[in-house]
Amino acid sequence: MKATMLTSLMAYSYSTGERERKILIMDREFTLQVLYRLCFAWPLTSWDFFRRFMGVLNGLGFFDEDFEHFGT
Repeated sequence: MKATMLTSLMAYSYSTGERERKILIMDREFTLQVLYRLCFAWPLTSWDFFRRFMGVLNGLGFFDEDFEHFGT
């Protein structure tokens, strides 16, 4: 259930006549090195951000128990 909520915007099934999707391999090492040499770095995630993020998930009902899906 929770995975369905988080992946609801992504489609994994193929329709008739639709081409297969492939995940492209990416390497971001070069880009990161260039950015670091330009003195750019991403800050660490703060506890305030984490609390707000968890509050949003809670507000969306992500942590609510849904007993129908568990067969009880």
